[in-house]
Amino acid sequence: MEFDYYNPSDESRSCVVRTMTKLTGKEYGTVKAELTALAQELGYETYNDEAVFGQYMAEHGIYKIQEYVDTTVGELELKEGSYCVYSTNHKGFFHLIPVVNNVIYDRRNDSIELYVIAVYKKEKV
Repeated sequence: MEFDYYNPSDESRSCVVRTMTKLTGKEYGTVKAELTALAQELGYETYNDEAVFGQYMAEHGIYKIQEYVDTTVGELELKEGSYCVYSTNHKGFFHLIPVVNNVIYDRRNDSIELYVIAVYKKEKV
């Protein structure tokens, strides 16, 4: 996979919003407002909870296709298409990464070393 710097906002802790912005094609502010409203509707303090971003993805045609245990992002072999990779460093850090046509879009190029929890794929419309 290749890496392409992607950071539509100066917010440092916004991987959920950045990823959904890339995968939905919506504006950053719109995605953040929608995620915030959904979190409140579901009774969560933040949209960083898997239940919130999972529902948001489902509402936008993005579904979990596989879970992983000890596979790193760099070891994934994703076919053409749009994906969301839910990852961790196994030390309490969790991160969402958009991958489109085998290109990782992130603001950090070390995300390739993170461990994959699950991969979600966007259905073609």
